[in-house]
Amino acid sequence: MAEALHPEENILRYLDGEMPDAEKRDFENQMQADEVLRQQVQDMALAIEAVRHAGTVATVRSVHADMMKELPGKKPASVVPFGRVVRYTMAAAASVLLIFTMVQGYLFYRLDAEEVYGDAFVNYEVSATRGAATTETPVASAYSRRKYNEVIAQAGQATDARDSFLVALAYIDGKQPDRAIPLLAAIHAQKHSTLAADAQFYLGMAWLQKKDYDKSLAYLRPIYEDDEHLYHDHVPRRLIRKLKMLQWKN
Repeated sequence: MAEALHPEENILRYLDGEMPDAEKRDFENQMQADEVLRQQVQDMALAIEAVRHAGTVATVRSVHADMMKELPGKKPASVVPFGRVVRYTMAAAASVLLIFTMVQGYLFYRLDAEEVYGDAFVNYEVSATRGAATTETPVASAYSRRKYNEVIAQAGQATDARDSFLVALAYIDGKQPDRAIPLLAAIHAQKHSTLAADAQFYLGMAWLQKKDYDKSLAYLRPIYEDDEHLYHDHVPRRLIRKLKMLQWKN
């Protein structure tokens, strides 16, 4: 029950190496199964590092230790004045706010568009069951072999929407989003196309590659909000948050 009431205490104990081996294994198993907890641990680790650099970590830990000593339930035999509980609670809340502010500032400062793009990009795998083609075209064959320059060289021989889509992806790989975007937009406009959902995701990637975060969000945010979208799992909340931060940074 204590773990549910004080998750931040368990995170600090884990990061400080204060957990017994068995408890540490259980906590790490929980992190593997819980993406939210995993993100909280990463954020707290960054926060501690940032606070340490700022020279205030000792103050934060002192407040936390005093609060945990004085809170009801930690010493069943003692009676803690209500005013002191409020004082320590507010001090702890201020410390948490300080940590949150510093970690957000640290993440904002180090945020890099190319890194966000690299983390978010997903390689497309050619499948005979996707797109209009039922046989492998020269463009599809070259793409399957990751010969992107060859794909681009055969752009004029694209025979259908799938070939055009693969050419667009080759342009993205070659850092030519301006040439990819018109091809992807034409496919995305065909709402009944089996490639429309793919085109939407890669349009978001192409605009991110161009560092146009408004247009990237215009394509990626609907994917995040649609649980049934083909690429929903590839557009987590943290990607949307990072794109918003890049907007502000820009």
